[in-house]
Amino acid sequence: MSEEQITETPESTLVGEPAPSTDWRSGLPEDVASHSAIKDIASIEDLAKSAIHAQQMVGADKIAVPGKDADAQAWEDVYNKLGRPEKAGDYELPQENVPSLEDQGAQLEEFKGEAHRLGLNKQQFAGLVRFMAEKGQQGSEAAQANIAEMQKQAVATLQQEFGAAYDQNLNLAKSAVEQFGGEELKAVLNQTGLGNNPELVKAFARIGKMVASDEIIGKGGRESFVMSPSEAQEAIMQKKLDVEFMAAYTQNHHPGHMAAVEEMQNLFELANPEE
Repeated sequence: MSEEQITETPESTLVGEPAPSTDWRSGLPEDVASHSAIKDIASIEDLAKSAIHAQQMVGADKIAVPGKDADAQAWEDVYNKLGRPEKAGDYELPQENVPSLEDQGAQLEEFKGEAHRLGLNKQQFAGLVRFMAEKGQQGSEAAQANIAEMQKQAVATLQQEFGAAYDQNLNLAKSAVEQFGGEELKAVLNQTGLGNNPELVKAFARIGKMVASDEIIGKGGRESFVMSPSEAQEAIMQKKLDVEFMAAYTQNHHPGHMAAVEEMQNLFELANPEE
């Protein structure tokens, strides 16, 4: 065999020589290598990081977590060490970029007491108050938007049903509410949104019309009302059943023809406002 045919075999693969270990603990005494404190450390780098962290923790306050059988006082001590104020009244409300809390005084005082009982520190208390205030504002804005949408839909519905009598019937409804319920009823209708309910508005409009037509408390027969489309349609049907009126309406030579035509035309316009 020539010298050129001889190849070197790497030392690591020589027969009879053990392969190097990949476990960084292999060079440590057995009692140290098997210690539970380092069993989860994967490399020397991780060991160094752990040592640095331990050094940084030297002198830091330690808080022992009470066991499952610990009494209430043990947890009280933990809460105090974690920053709970001495008294519930020592909690401070967030001041910047938070919705107004002026109308929630009583609830906030109650919340302070519960927060103190649960062991919240000042930062946790302020964070929760901010969160609740923002959610409350969002809920209020959503409710206002909902009421505005209900009002818009109610106006559209009543305008279609009342036609030319819309303003008149709305004023009659308001008059009835003021006369029979006063400011208290108006407040309830506004707060609940019921004042935007078309059926309720129509009911109060009918009450207002009955009151205005009353001989004693209203204007009696001297009060005239604009008809709604349905009322005008009903009046047209009554006119068609009136033989004398139809004679004047259909006969050009009848002395009351022009008046009948004008009256019927007015009824048709009221019955069909969209046209």
